[in-house]
Amino acid sequence: MLLTEHQEQYDRHHEPAGNRPTAEEFTLVRDSVVLKNMQIMVERSLEEIGLSSHLFKKLYTAVTQQVLNRISRELYALQREMKKRNLKMTTDEQADNVLYYRFICRGYEDRFGIMREALRAEISVRLGAMVTELLSELKQK
Repeated sequence: MLLTEHQEQYDRHHEPAGNRPTAEEFTLVRDSVVLKNMQIMVERSLEEIGLSSHLFKKLYTAVTQQVLNRISRELYALQREMKKRNLKMTTDEQADNVLYYRFICRGYEDRFGIMREALRAEISVRLGAMVTELLSELKQK
């Protein structure tokens, strides 16, 4: 007779290894979470810019729209890859500054959690890289 948490550990330990997600698939899950949240943040920012009366409103809108287009393309490619690998995700819950997402990969079901601060840091790094890339492309033209 096993306690519930011990039974879950036993079941996980004795599952067929073929169903468990690979490191690359866990990266897909993480990237999906980051990109979806990036998209939401940039869309909100675009709305705020639209409501402002800033002198460079058109410039900010154009740059923000370009960043949003890049995020959308990356997210689309990521979702196609996840579909190809039979990897599905749903939002699970939020607790104590941690966002949890449930994912299913070839029948294997688990939860992925990421702290809000880690998510913000990753979004900040990726947005910075996208803007830098966009600016270097503009300089070349």
